[in-house]
Amino acid sequence: MFFKYRINWKETPLVKIFGGQIEVAFILIASIGIVVILIATTSYAEVPYTIIGSTDVLIHKSSSRKSSDDLNMFAKDCKTYSSIQSTVIQKDQMEITDNLTDDKLQAITAKEISNWNHLYQTYYFTKTMPKELLILWIASFFSWLSYNSFAYFLTDFVGQSIYHGNPLAAENSTALHRYDRGVSAGSWGFLGCTVVSVVYSLTLGRITKYIAFKYNKLVIFAGADRLLLIGYSIASIATLIMVLTNQVIVVLCMAALQGFGFASTFTLPYAILASYHNYFTKTKDKRWNFRELGLDISLLFVSANLACIITGCCLSVIIALVESSKVAMIFSSVSSGLCAVTCIFIIRVPNNT
Repeated sequence: MFFKYRINWKETPLVKIFGGQIEVAFILIASIGIVVILIATTSYAEVPYTIIGSTDVLIHKSSSRKSSDDLNMFAKDCKTYSSIQSTVIQKDQMEITDNLTDDKLQAITAKEISNWNHLYQTYYFTKTMPKELLILWIASFFSWLSYNSFAYFLTDFVGQSIYHGNPLAAENSTALHRYDRGVSAGSWGFLGCTVVSVVYSLTLGRITKYIAFKYNKLVIFAGADRLLLIGYSIASIATLIMVLTNQVIVVLCMAALQGFGFASTFTLPYAILASYHNYFTKTKDKRWNFRELGLDISLLFVSANLACIITGCCLSVIIALVESSKVAMIFSSVSSGLCAVTCIFIIRVPNNT
């Protein structure tokens, strides 16, 4: 997407068709977004919730990937979806009742939780958040702070601090021209960041297995916490270098290295969370038995939304007060560093897969 900022749309025939370069840019974004959504919604068959909820079904079907036809055939073997759901609910009730003691929280069944409204479910899952998930949530929060501050202010940083432009300068002035050139150059940094992020994401599976095999006799966590630590350590150092240099090529290369952190943000916390649910459910940990993976994922998204609010409301004010766009990159570097430090405390669980 970032390549579009490098194209002078005024010189293309699309401007004559749509009326201006702003219209062309937004139509292009909308078209790409629609195509991506269509591909995402049609490329993988959704598994019915009642089948997902059944542990026995998962064990029966986990030996290999199953198509939607396999799932339909299995569903036909059962009398109805409701019979599967009732079995699952009864099993959840038995496990939770057995593990929650009378002197602690009152036993909460999966059926009772399903009857609550979504807001109260989120509140209850937040209040009863286990220590493992809390540490992961904090790491996710710092990672999103770093991501947002970098993504929101990179082009402005390059335009003002590297090219010494001024976005408020008079039209056709040298200062405004320099700023526009800086914004255009900063887009190359975004493009490099995207490429690194995509390539790194595609190789994460093999990298995690390699690290786990090399350093652990027992396969533990597949190295996801280590990769999160490494990714944001790289991001923190790279952003700090961007602040300390005035060389455009160095800034763009360091911006590309942010892709390690971005890929980690969008993948590893959720992989770790899934491992928690898999392990603690099997071990019948009473803190996790009644929790739903979907709601816990939504809690991680809450950290992302909170980071967006803080970045949008506070960071812009700080930049205006100190009159320097470098503050955003410093903030991003510090947030990445805090995320890396938090990753040291992420609790690992055995992975038997």
